[in-house]
Amino acid sequence: MRKLTIIGSGNIGFSLAKGLIKSKDYEAREIVLTRRSLSSLSEEESLGFGISDNNLTAVKDADIIVLTTHQLYRYNCFFDLLIL
Repeated sequence: MRKLTIIGSGNIGFSLAKGLIKSKDYEAREIVLTRRSLSSLSEEESLGFGISDNNLTAVKDADIIVLTTHQLYRYNCFFDLLIL
């Protein structure tokens, strides 16, 4: 099974995930969406996506990582991912 992680499940990240499902390229269970707060991911979870508030855990077994965060948070994400 392929695993895709989208860091930053805001408007762009969530739209991308839904588009991948609609295109039938991925199933919801193959996609993990992250956000700083799990309470902000309730809709995503109800649709069958994996959810996480921990980027390092979310990307651990990912085949593809997509970064859709605001530029203010992007540098922190890059730094966290570099230490993997």
